[in-house]
Amino acid sequence: MTRTIRLLALCTALSPVPALAQDMLSAELELGLSTNLDSSVNFKRVEGSFMTHFSGRTNLQLDFGMSKYEADGSTSPFMALHVFYAVTPSTDIGMFLSGEDRLGTSYTLWGAEFAHTAGALEIQGYAGFQDPVSAGGLNGNIYGLDLAYALGASQTWSLLFGAHMADLDGGTSRDTAYLGVARKFANGMTLEARAAQHDTGDAVLSIAAHFQLGDGVRFNRRDFFQNFPDY
Repeated sequence: MTRTIRLLALCTALSPVPALAQDMLSAELELGLSTNLDSSVNFKRVEGSFMTHFSGRTNLQLDFGMSKYEADGSTSPFMALHVFYAVTPSTDIGMFLSGEDRLGTSYTLWGAEFAHTAGALEIQGYAGFQDPVSAGGLNGNIYGLDLAYALGASQTWSLLFGAHMADLDGGTSRDTAYLGVARKFANGMTLEARAAQHDTGDAVLSIAAHFQLGDGVRFNRRDFFQNFPDY
């Protein structure tokens, strides 16, 4: 993962520094906890993102974070860069590159993504590839779709739905689907609860607190444990 993080840092450093200093940044911090109801294993996440607001249509988003199984001494850090283009005021398309250390095995993930807002409905999707940097990991394709629908005139409550899939070497797969609800507050905080079902049959409950600075960020984070919590 070190090689990938160095590449991400170089890409960020080569961005127009004066513009970054002058243009407004927005951000999001997430604190999350998941529990696997079948294995009784708990899982923690601390993640954050920063997004630029350049005057043109092209912008950047930088993600970073750390996750950990309570019963495991190893932590799983990650860092990711999104580069995206506003096709319309409501539609963005982009690319992402992520490096992560997943319980001792390093991976690089990259792919294409989109985000579209239509009134109360927000849709995000991605398709990409997972490549292990160190021995013992599995190559494969990754896909995902997330939907959020804001309820009522105030749009303080939202319904959540999503599904994520990984088709890996040797016929190995990782599939999960979730339903959830989110509640926004005036101070920029959002509380969220999700119930997920993995293809293993395990049920996972997750809660998270999101803290938004400015307009927040456009894209969800693409690290494995964001999309496959407590797998």
